[in-house]
Amino acid sequence: MSAIDTLITNRITGAKYNFTDLNRVEIAFEHLQERLNNEFGFNLSLVTKTDWTRNDLGQKGAQILMEQYRQNVIDIRAAITQRESTPQTPDSIRFLTYKQANEIEKILIDVEDALNRMELTFFYSNEITSGEG
Repeated sequence: MSAIDTLITNRITGAKYNFTDLNRVEIAFEHLQERLNNEFGFNLSLVTKTDWTRNDLGQKGAQILMEQYRQNVIDIRAAITQRESTPQTPDSIRFLTYKQANEIEKILIDVEDALNRMELTFFYSNEITSGEG
């Protein structure tokens, strides 16, 4: 199971987004960064934190970390062209709603899907020839 398989896009009203969600999504950031850089030649440099704890969310500076989290979404989404149906990154993460949480994770799923589709277009030596008679 990949990090992308763990993402959640069907939260409902009243659902909470906590430190375990942050860790799960940060791991997905790392997965996508690795794919973009290693398989597609990007030079994406995200700042991730995969060791969130319950206490981190109430600490001074948590908002700065959360803004970095949002910036990671912006950077990953901007790396390649997305479908029209791919949600926009939230303008703010200060009061994250369940809909925005779903949209963030949907963005990551859509990026993974786009990478998988791009992979299908790769041509390797001797697989395509012309002028065969």
